Amino acid sequence: MSEEKINTFTEVLYKPTYELFRQLQDYLKVLITLNTATILIIIAFLEKIFPAPRLKPLIMVSFLCFTASLVVSLLFMTIITRSLAFLVDLNSVLLEMWSLESPDLSVREQKRGELQKKAKEISLSKLNFYTLGNYFYMTGVVLLVIFVVVNFLWS
Repeated sequence: MSEEKINTFTEVLYKPTYELFRQLQDYLKVLITLNTATILIIIAFLEKIFPAPRLKPLIMVSFLCFTASLVVSLLFMTIITRSLAFLVDLNSVLLEMWSLESPDLSVREQKRGELQKKAKEISLSKLNFYTLGNYFYMTGVVLLVIFVVVNFLWS
């Protein structure tokens, strides 16, 4: 197989995976933006609307939830970027090995070892960040709503 055919084949092979990763990253960008905006809204609430708020621990926990969701989303974005890069490397090596007429076994073993090491690093760093970020965000929203309702009712 020529280099051009391999590159074209690789692009076709990765397009659905790349689209899925791109959509996930777009979602994480939105979640990061929402977290940042909500943190700024909390600060504005405390400065302008509720200078002497009730249930201060509630707003602090809400602030921590939004901050945790922000951090988790950023970490998860890094992990999915590494995962996509690994998939591209893995499939490129497999395609390259498949297309060789007389494969060099020592090169194959070296590349296999490198890929196994990358896979182990990625799987060790993977937690369910996606769900964790969403739970932190939703908890923060619920606590913020409770805080606002309580403070409006007793103002």
